[in-house]
Amino acid sequence: MAQIFKRVNEKFAIGLDWSSYLGTGETISSAEVTVIPAGLTKEGGYTINGGVVSQVVSGGTAGKTYKVIFKVTTSAGAIYEDIYDVKVI
Repeated sequence: MAQIFKRVNEKFAIGLDWSSYLGTGETISSAEVTVIPAGLTKEGGYTINGGVVSQVVSGGTAGKTYKVIFKVTTSAGAIYEDIYDVKVI
């Protein structure tokens, strides 16, 4: 689990690269991004670019840590999940 530090007024994309998990010809067919607890805002939907899934986040409350959970499903039916801890400073 990786940790990112974010200031309240910042807005930027965070993402994970799943390329090393994909077999030959396999792609990411869908993704789901969840933020817990509420308070950190997902701006728009996620993007898939090759093996990378990204989500723009903004807001949050100073002093709180949020979990941004990425869950991807591949064209071969594999499901992977990883989490970023986003600490708002």
